[in-house]
Amino acid sequence: MSEITYRNPAAEDAENIVDFYNYVGGETSFLSFEKDEYPLDVKAQEAKINEL
Repeated sequence: MSEITYRNPAAEDAENIVDFYNYVGGETSFLSFEKDEYPLDVKAQEAKINEL
């Protein structure tokens, strides 16, 4: 079984987070966006992470 690590996001995670949400958007209809429609770009995601 794989190990899972939970931690707070860091600004350098922003690109991976955006990529993840853009992918997942195409996998489910339970989100408010579709594939490649995540509303934040990398810079905006970095800003959100830094606000935390």
